[in-house]
Amino acid sequence: MNFGTDAAGNNPSGSWDAASAIGHARTWYDFPLNDSVDTLYVTPAGGFTGTVTIQYVNYVPTRLGVNAHGQTYGVSGSADQGEPDLVAVTATNGKDGYAYATDLQGGPLPTSPADAITQQQANQGRTRTVPVYDSDGTTVIGGFTIG
Repeated sequence: MNFGTDAAGNNPSGSWDAASAIGHARTWYDFPLNDSVDTLYVTPAGGFTGTVTIQYVNYVPTRLGVNAHGQTYGVSGSADQGEPDLVAVTATNGKDGYAYATDLQGGPLPTSPADAITQQQANQGRTRTVPVYDSDGTTVIGGFTIG
């Protein structure tokens, strides 16, 4: 299924086989909330049938919290406040908490596309688990698995 705002078809897509689609095949795409979007095109393929749900979401920036240690915590991607020290995650036990951004990073950032590919190849098939903390940055409430 292709879906998006480009009538020419240059849009995101999702694909599922019959077994994986039963009751839980979902995908999403964040469309801009401005006058440039007036039509959503959905192109089914291969006998696809389904339900498309469109939900309007109002963006309200969330301010980062600051704990007693002066560490910021909250969601990643705040344009006006930068990245938090503790990034919001959901632990493998289902509890919501925070992981240190440095733990999530797991090493030096790639310095080039070639370096990024080398790092991906070196870590392919590996997983690692980092601690998940309460907003105080010291109380461990679970783990977050990466990979």
